[in-house]
Amino acid sequence: KKVWEKYAQARIEGGLAQRLLEVEGPIPPVMLDEQAIVLAVVNLLDNAVKYGGHTPITVTIEPVRDFVQVRVRDRGPGIPRDAEKRIFDRFYRGPRDDQDTRGSGIGLALVKQIAVSHGGRAWARSVPDEDGGGAVVGFALPALEATPAPSPEERAEASDEPEGARASATRA
Repeated sequence: KKVWEKYAQARIEGGLAQRLLEVEGPIPPVMLDEQAIVLAVVNLLDNAVKYGGHTPITVTIEPVRDFVQVRVRDRGPGIPRDAEKRIFDRFYRGPRDDQDTRGSGIGLALVKQIAVSHGGRAWARSVPDEDGGGAVVGFALPALEATPAPSPEERAEASDEPEGARASATRA
C-alpha cells in the first residue's frame, strides 16, 4: 500500500487512465529493502504508463508457492517477441511509435537487479489479444514462510464478491 500511495503522489508523464490494486489472498512476510522495492514498483508503473498509453493498469500482489509476486499489467500493444529477451538489458529501450518517450532504458534493468538482490527474479511477457492484450511485467521475492496459493474455489469462498470477480484491496 505504501508503494501505491507514493506512486499515486508521484508525477508521471502521461497520467493513468485507470488504476487497480489487487491483493490476492493473505500475503506472507518478505524480507526486503523498502526503498528498493518502492523504486522497482514505480519503475514498473512508469513503464506501463509509457508503453501502455492511457490503458487501464492493474497491479497484482499475490503469494505463489514460496514467493510473493508483484505484477503490473497494461492493456497496450504488448512486448514484441524479439524484445522479450532483451527487455531487462541495461540501456535497452523497446520499440515505440512515439520517439518522444522519455527514459534511458535503465528502469527494467534496475527492477531485475533489485529482484535478484532480494533472492528473486523478474520477468516480462505479452498478453494475447484474446486475453485482453497488453504486457505483464513483474518480479517475485522469496517469502519468509511458504503459503500455498489458494484455489479459485477457496478464493471465491473467502470473498464476498461473486465467483470470478476480483476484489480490490488497500493493504499490502
